[in-house]
Formats: sequence, C-alpha cells, structure tokens
Amino acid sequence: MGEVFILSDRPSGASVAAKMIDQVYPSEVHPLAMTSVDDLADVPAVIFSLGNFGPVEIRQVRALCEEVEICRKSIFAIRSRSERARAMQAEAFGFKRIVFLDDGSPAVQDAVSAIFEEDYKAALEKAAPLAGDTFFACSKALLAIGSELRQLKPVRISRALPGAGKVSHAVSIEGVGQMVKAASLHHDPTCRHSIAVAGYAAALGQALDLAEEDLRLLAMTGLLHDIGKMLIPVSLQEKAGRLDHGEVARIREHPELGAKILRMQGGVEPVVVQAVRSHHEYLDGSGYPFGLKGERISPLSRMVTIADTFAALTERRAYRPAKSPAEAIAIMAGMAGSKIDAGLLAAFRPIVLDTAFARRHPLPKSPGRPVLKEGIHPLRPEEGNSRWTVA
Repeated sequence: MGEVFILSDRPSGASVAAKMIDQVYPSEVHPLAMTSVDDLADVPAVIFSLGNFGPVEIRQVRALCEEVEICRKSIFAIRSRSERARAMQAEAFGFKRIVFLDDGSPAVQDAVSAIFEEDYKAALEKAAPLAGDTFFACSKALLAIGSELRQLKPVRISRALPGAGKVSHAVSIEGVGQMVKAASLHHDPTCRHSIAVAGYAAALGQALDLAEEDLRLLAMTGLLHDIGKMLIPVSLQEKAGRLDHGEVARIREHPELGAKILRMQGGVEPVVVQAVRSHHEYLDGSGYPFGLKGERISPLSRMVTIADTFAALTERRAYRPAKSPAEAIAIMAGMAGSKIDAGLLAAFRPIVLDTAFARRHPLPKSPGRPVLKEGIHPLRPEEGNSRWTVA
C-alpha cells in the first residue's frame, strides 16, 4: 500500500491529521506548493490540511483538483466545524469529502476508508463474485473491530461470523487463488493478511475433507489470528528498516494481546482463542510468546500456523519482496517436523503449487465428524485428543 499524502502549507498543521490516521494508514506530509499532478498519480488518497486558504493556496489547490481523479480521492480537512466558510470553499472546488478534525480520528479514518472502498469495488467488478462478496464481508467486519478497539469501545467479535461463513464456500467454488487475489487489494496489512490466511486455512481443511464446523473454525481463526496487531500502528508494522529491540518486543505481544481481547469480549470458542494465542509457537519450542512445544500446540493452531507462514512469505512487505509459492514451500519444508507439522504441510503443498487444485476444490459430500474443536489431529483421529491441550 502506498502512503496517504497529506498536503499542507505548513508541516506543523499537517501533523495533526497525520497523527489521526497513523494507527491505520502510513502517511507522508508534503508541501502543497511543491506538489504536482504527476506526484499524486499513484497515491491512493490525498488529504488537504491547510492553515491558510488565501489566493496563493486557492490557485495551488485549483491546479491539482482540475484533475478529476485527484479530486475523487481527496479529502479536505478543516480544523473546526465553526469554519463553515472554508467548508463552502472546499465544496465549490468540488471536494466531496470534507472532514472536521475536531470530530476526532474516526472521522478522518472513515473518510480515507471510503476512498479505498470505491477502489475495491472498481477493482473487483470483474473478479470472481463469491471472492468479492467474501472480501467485503470480511473487510467490513475487521475494520469495524479495529475501529472499536482503537476507540476503547466494546468489541463485537460476532461481526466476523458472516465473513468466516463465506470463506470456505468461496474457496470451494472459486478456489483459494481467487480469494487471495481479492485479499491482496486491501489497503490494511492486517486485514489483507488475515483474509488470505482464512482462505488458506479453509483450503487446507477442505483438502483434508474436514467437516463444515471445522472449516468455520479454521476461517474464523484465520480472520482473528492477528487481531492483536490492530492496536499496533501500521507505520510500525510496515517499517522499511530493521526493527529495534523494543519494536520487535511490541510486535511479539500481538498473539497474547489478541487472545486477551477475545477472552474479554466472550462468545469465541476456547479452541479459537488458544489458536490465536499460539499461532507463532513452533513444535520445537522456539516460537513465541510462551515457547510451547509439540503436544501443547493444538491441531487448529498448527493448521493456521502453516497458512499464516505461507501467506507471510508470499506477501510483499516494506522490508522485503514477496517469495514465490515454490520458494515459500521450500522454506517451509526446511521447517517441517522441527517447527511446523510435516503431515499437515504435505497436505497443504498441492493447494498452493497445483494450479488445478487451487482453482477449485469441492466440499466433500460426506465429511466426517468435527475434530478440531476437540483437539483431534485430522491425520491421526484414532489418537483422540489426549495429546493436545485445547483450553
């Protein structure tokens, strides 16, 4: 995702708007006088935050907003609702989105989100319909949950249920490739990654012919596994340079933080909470946050860890390019047995390397009984749940 450009006649004035969106959107402040139409061509959203709006600034804004596309993706930020004259000027220039900074961060964030929403709809017009519908359901839920968390409001985790229910159906009909392609459009790194992980996890469950209840648990856990990251600024998550010790420690808090959020809000199965808490744990005890080993990591968590690892490796990050599916699987093969479940990885491999499989994998006509909620390994159901801690 590119940075949101904040155009201002004075850097100190733009810093207010930048702080309001920093939790959700990376941004760059640019001098209005030194910005051209070409500079804004590939920018996803623009915020005009001006201290003065005299003849010089009016001329500069007019030069930029004569370009229809720039005007469409722009927001005019005004410090106070008492400045009605400035709001009328912005409307006269053709600004459709005008926000008042004294309304608080959510107002500015929502205005930026509305621009991205328009872009999603345009991009998904020719996409697979179920993948597009699932994308919007999951995106709406995750963005709402993130907003509630940041505003310290009660969080309705149940918002994620409809999206989770759509994931396995979309994957079975259109393929996990279409699901991940749609997810890649998302501006928010946590939402983008979480939707992809939900798709990969559900596809793995389908490859193992798991019951619909298990597929729902896999999709739900995939959507919520990084909920703790929603309280970490995007600017830190997308930092291009090396993280310092304190920043690494903060990032590594997200599994336990996510589990605490789910426990506090209630209504989420214990096995999902446990998997959210342990999706960065490895079989040899080298993971985090608790260094759990083998039998203390549930089958649901093992499956989501595989989906999470693959998604992370194949996504472009600010600090590294994306790996190809083959490169990612090769890296994960080196982790098999010691860090991730070798049998589950073997089942996952054709999902992402066999293009015919990735396009479509119909749900089984007669799946067995649900196993993941009871902590039963889908490849070794005869062993029961005695070897895994689910609570």
